[in-house]
Amino acid sequence: GPALRELEEADSLIAFEHATDAALLAYGDRLGTIHPVSITPVISYILAKEREVENIRAIARGKEAGLSAEEIESELVIT
Repeated sequence: GPALRELEEADSLIAFEHATDAALLAYGDRLGTIHPVSITPVISYILAKEREVENIRAIARGKEAGLSAEEIESELVIT
């Protein structure tokens, strides 16, 4: 999908890590919809909330460091 294309186009290790995280979140979402009565929706939810907290921390640290909005946005993993 789109996350895997982004993974192939990654030009740095940070971009590769963000693409891997996005692919993991997309895969978890897909498994959660395929198997709705298993543990996968719960795991998908936990992974999404973990990523949300990491994004909020990145925003807070970026603002504290005085980074521009574009620099902060480049550090976020958005699916």
